[in-house]
Amino acid sequence: PATSGKAAEAGAPPSAGEAASSPAPAAAADTGSWAVDLKQVSLEDFSLGLEDAAITPGTRFELAPMEVRVQGLSTRPGVQGSITAKIGFDRGGSIEANGPLSITPLAGKLTLDARGLAIVPFQPYFTRFINALVTSGTLSAAGELQWQPGADGTSVTYSGDAGVGGFTLMDREATQPLVSFKTLQIDDIKAATQPLALSAGPVSLGDFYARVVVLPDGRINLQNLVPPGGQSSVGSTAAQEKPAAQAGGASAAEKPAAGGSGASMPLAVGRF
Repeated sequence: PATSGKAAEAGAPPSAGEAASSPAPAAAADTGSWAVDLKQVSLEDFSLGLEDAAITPGTRFELAPMEVRVQGLSTRPGVQGSITAKIGFDRGGSIEANGPLSITPLAGKLTLDARGLAIVPFQPYFTRFINALVTSGTLSAAGELQWQPGADGTSVTYSGDAGVGGFTLMDREATQPLVSFKTLQIDDIKAATQPLALSAGPVSLGDFYARVVVLPDGRINLQNLVPPGGQSSVGSTAAQEKPAAQAGGASAAEKPAAGGSGASMPLAVGRF
């Protein structure tokens, strides 16, 4: 052993055994990546404020109260945990969710129960696509939401029911109701992103009202709710007159364009 030590000090080449063992530190580095294991994490009476200034007008939400419990979650590949959450919204409504969840890969299968979510606070997200104002309405849904990685990205599916209650759509000046109904219930919804598909079972509509006015050009006022191109024409007289020049607009909306480009989405709706 003393002779070997002197040979090493003198710069003698390492033995075959020593040379073979030299890459060991690199291999250890490969297997020594960080991992986070959460045995159990609980949040109670928690609140979270969300603000979106990227839209006009900007909007802010507060999720409160929140109760979230996570168990057995890990960043290690293939480890599946679970989550249970109850989330309230300051503008009205709540969501409950529970089910398995994994981080690597990011996947989950949650049972959802959303009740009485107010629609009006989300109006900034769709106001530019419609020439009207939503003044009341709530959204509810119960079903199963699943997402998992696929060859073409994350695949998302939803199956369940959904409904809208107490809905009122007013003109832009908020002086007269255009459309209102007490209940809209859609059952047996099946939606998927890969491939893109949507189907629904029976649809029921209760206490429906619509204010229909025949305009001087022969069109009805409801035809101007969704402007051509999908951009709202608020305060623009020229833009309001633009749909009149497209006399075939209503027919085009009723029939799919022949040879149209873009991905098609199979759509099936049950009886009303």
